[in-house]
Amino acid sequence: SLETADIFVHGLRVNTKSKDASARISDAFKKLIEAQYSKLNDMKTEPSSSDIMELLEKSKTQMKLDIKEGNPNQYALSELIDKIRYASGHGAKFSVKQAFDAFMAAPYGYTEEDIEYLIADLYKDGQISLKMNSVVYSPASTPADDVFKFITKKEYREKVLLDIKAVPNTRWVKSVKDITRDFFGKTVISDDTDALMRDFRTNGSQKKQELLGIIATDYGVGSELPGKSVIDKAVRLIDDTCDINDPMTFYKRADEFYYDFDETAINLGDLMSFLNGSQKKIYERACKIYGVFDKSRNFIADQRIIGYAEDIRKIKKIEKPYKQIPKMDESARNLQQAMLSLIEQAAEEVKPSVYDDFKIAKETVTADRPYAERMLKEIDSKFRALLDKVDSSNNIAALKGIPSESTAMLDILLGKINTEEEFYQQSLEPVKPDEPEKPIKVALKPPKTVAVPVRSLTNNKTFTIRSEADIDAFVEEMRQELKKKLGDNVIIKLS
Repeated sequence: SLETADIFVHGLRVNTKSKDASARISDAFKKLIEAQYSKLNDMKTEPSSSDIMELLEKSKTQMKLDIKEGNPNQYALSELIDKIRYASGHGAKFSVKQAFDAFMAAPYGYTEEDIEYLIADLYKDGQISLKMNSVVYSPASTPADDVFKFITKKEYREKVLLDIKAVPNTRWVKSVKDITRDFFGKTVISDDTDALMRDFRTNGSQKKQELLGIIATDYGVGSELPGKSVIDKAVRLIDDTCDINDPMTFYKRADEFYYDFDETAINLGDLMSFLNGSQKKIYERACKIYGVFDKSRNFIADQRIIGYAEDIRKIKKIEKPYKQIPKMDESARNLQQAMLSLIEQAAEEVKPSVYDDFKIAKETVTADRPYAERMLKEIDSKFRALLDKVDSSNNIAALKGIPSESTAMLDILLGKINTEEEFYQQSLEPVKPDEPEKPIKVALKPPKTVAVPVRSLTNNKTFTIRSEADIDAFVEEMRQELKKKLGDNVIIKLS
């Protein structure tokens, strides 16, 4: 009977203390399973999908605490990493699917969740990396959600490869630490290469936003401040390193750029001192004064003034002009004083023309006309505004154009006065024949006033006078032009 029969597993008789047939068969099956899946007990835990996600979201500090307490699955992890290492050592690929094929079969017999958990554990511990389409994924560069998807989703099992994580050499790691300290101004608090890379990328993102903010604030349209090329280079260095996901490539690139980062850190320090100090205002003021000179340079012959401006121009061309700011300030002050004198002189030269036109316009208005007060107010307003423009202008070129502007305005105003007079004349009605006793309204029609710029009489031609005959020819041409413009009841006012 089954209670007394011998039971054999793989040809060996199973000794059992129980006399119950059902218990003896259960013991036999247990020993059969233990013989077939001899390493099943290496997997001590029974993880679920939520356990895998929780593991991937753990920080390095939490991982270290877990290691101190001991990993119950250490033998299963050793088996998995040995297979990955063996494949890597022989130049073979080892995918997530191959891990499933190997560890779901005898002598392991692990579940899918078991294998996914072991892969996640090795990955999070920094012993292996995931690779897909030649892109290496590490904890420093890959969100936990993406890693969970790569490990657990069936569509990725053949695509995602498991590989022993490469360790950057000591010099590369030192370069990253030095850049973090000197360029980003941050304290290095970990020797873990994943944490170093993650912190570097975080610091890089923050630094880039800070630099872009400086560009927006200090280097907008029309800015002449020095140093933008330094900021552009800093942003480019950050992008060229932080955009790399593969840890080994990242560390190698950071080491290659070490001296660029070091030089840029020094240049940024000098630039920040300039932008945040008094030198920035001095520089901007000097550029503004130089701009005033530049607009009027074709009207300036004084070599002393040109020399002041040239000093400023040369300093503006220097990439790092910080040591030259005191000299720039002195030249700007001298240039400003000299330009003020020239501008005041130019203003005094043009004012008589404006006042003459102002007088002509006012005298053209007949005092007893109904439109007189209105026109006189308009004339006064326009010429006062033009005189204010003369007083406030800091541009010699613009001042030189004021007489032409005044003449044009006078011409427009005289046209308005003539139009108003015509309307007034039309409003006067003649006396009707059947009312002879009423007096006839009589209004003397004033002559039409025409403003004629002297330059227009020569059609803007330039005359060269060498003899009295040339004078006679010039005067004759002027006379003929004046005769053309002179008509009945017309007064010509030269300006």
